[in-house]
Amino acid sequence: MIRGPARTPEDYEEPRILAAVTYPIKSCAGILNLKPGARIDIQALGLRDDHGFMVIDRQDKTAVTQRERGGERLALAHPSIEKIGERRRLELRGPLSHEVSFDPDNQYCGKALTAQHSSGDSALVIEVSGAVSSWFSRLLDREVQLVRNISRVVGKNHGEMFAGTQASLADNAHILLASMASLGELNEVLEGDGSERVSMARFRPQLIANGCSRRAENSWRTIRLGNGEEGEDALYEAPELRATMPCDRCLMVDVHPGKGERNVPGGILKTLAQKGWAGDRRRPIFGERFCVTKPGSLRVGDRIHVLERKAFS
Repeated sequence: MIRGPARTPEDYEEPRILAAVTYPIKSCAGILNLKPGARIDIQALGLRDDHGFMVIDRQDKTAVTQRERGGERLALAHPSIEKIGERRRLELRGPLSHEVSFDPDNQYCGKALTAQHSSGDSALVIEVSGAVSSWFSRLLDREVQLVRNISRVVGKNHGEMFAGTQASLADNAHILLASMASLGELNEVLEGDGSERVSMARFRPQLIANGCSRRAENSWRTIRLGNGEEGEDALYEAPELRATMPCDRCLMVDVHPGKGERNVPGGILKTLAQKGWAGDRRRPIFGERFCVTKPGSLRVGDRIHVLERKAFS
């Protein structure tokens, strides 16, 4: 009798997409979609509407993120996208006395600028509007601009897979995926140390998985999301993703997403580093970065099909 390869416990898991999160503006709050059956479009550069905008310093044109002092308040900017007739509006709410909105699909007609992305790459961008930039300037108490990505070509520091390719304004990969099992393990460690539990919002994944074991996502090399389906006006193919690297974590995990304030220095980041969450480069990791190899659509609740695995310890 011919036997196939021995099956592992992971082969019997049925991981699924629990939620999708879109971050229209880099370092700002995300738009969470937990509704079962909700359709999520994955394009060549990631989720639709994800990381198309960022805040930059008005003087030196460098990206402003939660990593820097004062940038933590970007977590308090909450976007939402509504369709009004045939057009869409992106509305921003926060601690300021008024809201502001703009058309996320507008190509804008101002002067193009060269901005410095937080990863070190340059991006060709254009300002959204003076009113929106003023809203962020008041939020951060410094002169900034909100800009839209026109073109960002990834540099060699991102590896051979991405070097020379177009990218959104996200860091290092198209999509970050993390599992609830991994978050549960981390919270057990935090509680054991007398610290408070944290939410997945600390880690800013675009896709959240459940139904798998802790850190299973770090062993997935190639995945297919859902099975595809016939939609209202087209056949939607199941998207496929390929892992690029585990996600090295930075100071942003120590920013409270509901308060826009940094925790005691080294809190969660220190826990990740000290409790066995360090990757090959000995840096704290949480979640796995993926690139899109086949665009398509999925539904919240769809199965994650693991097509190929990789070693991870």
